[in-house]
Amino acid sequence: MARPEDDTQQVTAHLVPEQDVTTPERSPLFYTDVLGFEIAYERAEDQFVHLRLGGAELMLEKTLGRGRITTGQPVRPFCRGMNPQIQINDLDTLLGRLDEAETAPLLSTEEGRYRRARTEVGNRQVWIQDPDGYLLRFHQDLGERPMA
Repeated sequence: MARPEDDTQQVTAHLVPEQDVTTPERSPLFYTDVLGFEIAYERAEDQFVHLRLGGAELMLEKTLGRGRITTGQPVRPFCRGMNPQIQINDLDTLLGRLDEAETAPLLSTEEGRYRRARTEVGNRQVWIQDPDGYLLRFHQDLGERPMA
């Protein structure tokens, strides 16, 4: 993998996924009321909303909205093969909101440990599917420890 030769050549990048949604009136409510996102801004004329949860950002727009580029007709569940990982401070609060909304996680909550160089990082995570089938993985950091 190519690396910059010095720090002055580093590029700053900020990734904000934009997801097509079939129900632009329902999807933002799922993200705000159930998942805890806040609306950063919206454009009603485009059926578009920009959401934020801490440092995580996400944009939602009506499927095949005006001026949209697409590689084909969307088929549910959307975004197959990708699951953004969203780090939060308190997974139990999110799980409580899911219970209140009678929304079951796609997979049970689990703890995972993953090798990173000579250490292991841990997280407690849960997978949730939104109304259009997008898979989201929320995790709470459990810290780092030396490899066993």
